[in-house]
Amino acid sequence: MKRLGVLLIVLLASSTVVGAVGNTAINYDAGPNPFIEEQMLTKATHNMSNMGALDYSNDDGDIVALPAHLNSSVESQFGVRFDKVSDDALTEFPRDTNKSAVLDQGDWTTSGLTVSETNTDVEGINFAGSSGTATYSDLSLDDANKRVLLVVGNVNSIDAGASVQFRAVDADGDYKAVTWNQTGSGIVTQQKLAGASIAGSGDGSLDTITKLVVATQNGSADVSLVGLDAERKSKLVLGTTLQENDSDDETESVTRYETDGGVVELTTLDSMGDWSADAVVHDLEINGVIYSAEDAKNDDVSVEFSNADNYASYPTKLDMHVRLEIPAAIDLTHQGLTLNAEQKYVNQRYVGVKLAEGVADDTKLSNVSESKYSDVTNNYNAVSETHELDATISPGSGYVFHATILLQSDDVRKLKDTSGSGSGPVGTSGGILSSIWTWVTAAVATVFGFFRMRGN
Repeated sequence: MKRLGVLLIVLLASSTVVGAVGNTAINYDAGPNPFIEEQMLTKATHNMSNMGALDYSNDDGDIVALPAHLNSSVESQFGVRFDKVSDDALTEFPRDTNKSAVLDQGDWTTSGLTVSETNTDVEGINFAGSSGTATYSDLSLDDANKRVLLVVGNVNSIDAGASVQFRAVDADGDYKAVTWNQTGSGIVTQQKLAGASIAGSGDGSLDTITKLVVATQNGSADVSLVGLDAERKSKLVLGTTLQENDSDDETESVTRYETDGGVVELTTLDSMGDWSADAVVHDLEINGVIYSAEDAKNDDVSVEFSNADNYASYPTKLDMHVRLEIPAAIDLTHQGLTLNAEQKYVNQRYVGVKLAEGVADDTKLSNVSESKYSDVTNNYNAVSETHELDATISPGSGYVFHATILLQSDDVRKLKDTSGSGSGPVGTSGGILSSIWTWVTAAVATVFGFFRMRGN
């Protein structure tokens, strides 16, 4: 048992909880919790295997967590364009070889088309030309009609009236195909071949698939692919989206398998399915990110309760400083930043509220120069309303919120009661303590499991 205690201590001391930021200076449900809200955050690279939604690679290459949380009132939280998704599930065809139809461009034979490597974030293959073909041979896929023809990529340019076909062809020349005929980025088509029309010069039925053919017809086209497959018998799940139900105008969750291109708005990243567990998503869009006082580090929040000697009706006053800063990084693009605060008390309780901009990280909260502050007290004019205090937030710049608020004894009791912290910051459910406790219990379970195995 002594060894168990030592191992647990070492485990807890040496492990890092990515995303474990936040503080419990006060009960933020009861008191002030200023926050910066972001309409859209774009991450240059998101690794599904080792990153949480709000983890990112900083300019030193380390994976760190934003001092933030997701706004749970935003239903379509994530945006993915599937030509910017890199994963083996899209490029491993044909599976019984060490080759890839997408990554090994030299294995295609061409007539009238040029084949080259794509020059984008995601490695792929490009086909360009007029009324030509490119052929990938030496396949042997039986049960052809049970197969799903998957094509993922972009139509970079195409002549009016032209089209591009992706054909699954059998030995005597019969084929079934999917067709693209307009420009678009991030197109995903998945066709169960049993449901496709037969064409070609054979016996009129699709037997064993022996090759894939890319064919441009009636003009010139330029197409880039990051995914191609004719071997699967089931479709890949792109994710869950919301769409309006025509009958009652209510939104409903829908599983998406295809897209005509553009960013697909997903409710969660997990809805993309098991195939994407180790995918890398480029330019991931995150809608509704909140950087609140509760998300800030301990050193970035200062709270002091003192006697309100000059205010007979209120025995206590709260003096609160909060530093909020949006990280600036090469991999992050920020859009739509505003600094807001909810008014928890009636107007006359707010002795003063000020906001300072451009405060250095190493400046103590108590040492911020008065000349940096702008008075925003007049913004507080309605209880339970959220007020915009600054609509010109710059990433990398430090903002300090300073409020002096008059309190009744019951207010003080509620603010100091942080036992329920974990009810969550602005716009979410759960909280930092909840996350840490989940991790700790998992660590304990791991340790006990280790010793049980040792005892068997």
